[in-house]
Amino acid sequence: MKQLIADFIQYLKAGKYSNHSIESHTLDLFHFERWLGEGQAVSKEAVASVDLSRLQNYVDVLTDGYKSRTVARHLSSLKLFFQFLVKIQAVSYNPMRKIKFPEIEHGLPEVLSANEVIALLEAPPKYHFLGIRDRAMLELAYSTGAKIEELINLDVDDLLLEEGVAKIKGKRMRLVPISKRAKECLQAYLHEGSRQHYLKGSTSKCLFVSQQGKRLHRVSFWNIVKRHAQSAGITQRINPRILRHSFASHLIEQGMDLTTIRTLFGFVSLDATMQYAHINRPHYDNVFHHKHPRGQHMSQKLKKT
Repeated sequence: MKQLIADFIQYLKAGKYSNHSIESHTLDLFHFERWLGEGQAVSKEAVASVDLSRLQNYVDVLTDGYKSRTVARHLSSLKLFFQFLVKIQAVSYNPMRKIKFPEIEHGLPEVLSANEVIALLEAPPKYHFLGIRDRAMLELAYSTGAKIEELINLDVDDLLLEEGVAKIKGKRMRLVPISKRAKECLQAYLHEGSRQHYLKGSTSKCLFVSQQGKRLHRVSFWNIVKRHAQSAGITQRINPRILRHSFASHLIEQGMDLTTIRTLFGFVSLDATMQYAHINRPHYDNVFHHKHPRGQHMSQKLKKT
């Protein structure tokens, strides 16, 4: 099975899955392999013989030990793996097709207030190489709503500053507008020597450079966000995902629709943006009464009943 997993990893890399996603799928499959072989090596024939009943037993084991969200992630990894095995004809059918995924209750996304975001973006020092880099990085993150992997994988050529957009390369490449402030910070980072200072003569195309002159690692970006949040006096839990949620929430509060948020985030389905739907709800009533052709009439009718 290890060879099948190795082939699967190459398949994911060719499909431009993020390193984080590939690592997550790999760990989930190794977990399944240990369970399937009871600690022993698992042959290709054993994988091919896995049926619905065997998989249901595995689901029961996962359900006993993990929360529904984690169970769903494991099953998603298995579903993708068996789809790959069908594709390469290692198995004749995908038994995961009949496995029911657990229902997941989606909580409201954690967000920062607009004032907290401003404090975070202003936290890096203006007159230090690292501060100039961090300002550019945080401004671009909040301006585009990009994921960590998407942000740190950006190359200089992905910035179209004259046009005011960035090419975000996730599963699907998309053009995302850059705010005026983000553009200014990026120009300062690129043209005032900050990036070249750490590249030390290297011709690397990576946009955000570590102190070692290499592409910044996702853990480093995570730590940068936490450090500047502490400097900004932000006491709530903070991570790059919360900054991404804040980006979406603040735009929706200003009137942007969920379809546009879906486009900016690179989502295929509108369902993925429904976690933000609650943000519009306090305004729906006012919008209906003031904008809908029948709004005022309906409002008066409701008051009389």
